[in-house]
Amino acid sequence: MEFIYFLRETVYLLLLVIQTAMLARAILSWIPIDENGKVTSFLYMLTEPIIIPVRIIFNRFDFFRNSPLDISFFIAGMILAFILMVL
Repeated sequence: MEFIYFLRETVYLLLLVIQTAMLARAILSWIPIDENGKVTSFLYMLTEPIIIPVRIIFNRFDFFRNSPLDISFFIAGMILAFILMVL
């Protein structure tokens, strides 16, 4: 029983770190900084594996492909928030 609790808390903490990294990435996208910097590269490396599957799904629809906003980023954040609520 303790193993399941430990596993749940570990997954929860990992998802919380990813969600925080997504928030930091969103904030940094508003600031004109070097996109090849260490912090920005780390945030992209951490968050892109979560965003890419959602982006692939949404790119199938013309409406979302031509949108000026990155809807996949928002939806990935919502999915993470939902999983965190369930845990």
